[in-house]
Amino acid sequence: MLSTLLICGAISTILALVTMFLWQKVQFDWLNKTTIGLVWSLPFEYFPKLEIAGSSLRVSQVLVILGVYFILILIFKKDRELLGHRIHWVSIFPIIFWFLASPSWLFITDFKRFLVYFVATNLVFGAMVILANFGTNIWQRLKELSLILGGCAVFGLYQFVGDMLGLPSFLTGLREQYTKIVFGVPRVQGTAIEPLYFAGMLLLAMIIFWFWNLNRLSNLEKIDDNSPNKNNINLIKILSGITLLSFILTISKGTFAVLVLILPALFVASCWHFVYFQNLVHRFWIVSLTSCLSLVMLMSVFVDPVKVFGEVGQNFVETIAGTSASAVERSRFINEAVVSLPNNAILGIGMGQYADYVGSNLGNINTEESKAIVNNVYLEVWLENGFLAFGWFLLMLFLPLILLFKQLDQNLTINSATILILIFSLVAYYLQWTLFSPIFIMPIFILLGMSYKSCKLS
Repeated sequence: MLSTLLICGAISTILALVTMFLWQKVQFDWLNKTTIGLVWSLPFEYFPKLEIAGSSLRVSQVLVILGVYFILILIFKKDRELLGHRIHWVSIFPIIFWFLASPSWLFITDFKRFLVYFVATNLVFGAMVILANFGTNIWQRLKELSLILGGCAVFGLYQFVGDMLGLPSFLTGLREQYTKIVFGVPRVQGTAIEPLYFAGMLLLAMIIFWFWNLNRLSNLEKIDDNSPNKNNINLIKILSGITLLSFILTISKGTFAVLVLILPALFVASCWHFVYFQNLVHRFWIVSLTSCLSLVMLMSVFVDPVKVFGEVGQNFVETIAGTSASAVERSRFINEAVVSLPNNAILGIGMGQYADYVGSNLGNINTEESKAIVNNVYLEVWLENGFLAFGWFLLMLFLPLILLFKQLDQNLTINSATILILIFSLVAYYLQWTLFSPIFIMPIFILLGMSYKSCKLS
């Protein structure tokens, strides 16, 4: 008890001293700088991070906390720019969600887990609200993000090569279950906690690269060999190829399926909105072919490609058939949620309570070290928070898609490429979200914040 009080006292003292130091320095434009940092932090979900009381504090979460801290200082300073700022209407959405979810709190049995979920969910909500209110130049932010993700893809290739050369996990950053011990080749996870999440990030990068190039071609940018932009374009081409190669090396079957699902719509939208679509398709096939050949050559250095592709292919077939280990576990958790849903569809069982609620049926999976999750965010949000909160959650997800889609054929200052990137990125993540949970996935809410910032109510 005494040690807790001392820690709280020390934190309060440090916070007071920092506030005194920053009081005169904090300006309204710091909030915009915070949003830039938020977008840039999107890929960094696994590291760097700080372990606190059994939970991981990530860069994006720190930036949300700083953003709220700066807002509070500006409010107490009665900053004219902040007080004159028109609050974005999406700011009320998290409040309504919690109001509708509050009846489920009556059934909470694991308060510690609820608290972790509650704080983490508020942090992602905070990212969305801060970006919607103070974000600027979304097109520029997306281009910057794609370059950062391209750099993360390079790191993914380092993980692959490093693990194949026998470097220890603390040097490659790979978790043990994603090293070459499973398939004979590693599954790269980059800066994400697992390959599934990293594949989603790389898919976002590929969508940005695609529309960025289409936008440049449609604007008929004239670039000669001496232009400083020539090197930038070559860099984008190289990063596009590396991103695709790293994407393949995640061996994320679910994300591969998402890519296949969105490709037809992506091609139709590209053909409809951009004149030079065929030119980019030609380049796309060149990049894809080069990436695939590079993949085969890279594997040939370390392993027998035929054997590896055979093992991976067999795993794909088993996953589709539902007989692989991961598919069986995923199916088991989802079935438990489906069985539990009818009796709890209206009020829910409380955020974060799924593991305890079905624990008696999950054997040793339900431990403090490995709490079960539904692995489908839509089922999880409905089961844990009730039908009304789930309906509001769906509205929060799909409203920006509707508004952005309506803006495509309007003469707005926002770039069509920006709208299409946001639409396809959100759709890709929403499809992928059927394969994992929980709700507090920061990259999705960063995209939601940028999307709401780009929306205009008619």
